[in-house]
Amino acid sequence: MPWRSSAARPDLLLTLLPAAAAVIRFTLLALERPAWHLIAELRRTGVSHISSGHFDCDRLVFLRREDLICAVLLE
Repeated sequence: MPWRSSAARPDLLLTLLPAAAAVIRFTLLALERPAWHLIAELRRTGVSHISSGHFDCDRLVFLRREDLICAVLLE
């Protein structure tokens, strides 16, 4: 049988897809780990209002499911 590209092998792609998704999920969780520690500490201490930069405010408010009020200091 002649060599075929992986594009012609949907069975191979379907086999590798869950592994690729797991790697992406693990990477994203690892990148957010410091934020989750901060969120846990904010919840533990009862902090509901913070001030930070725009990117951090958006990310923390999203991760806390919008139960955090964040004021943007610098654009």
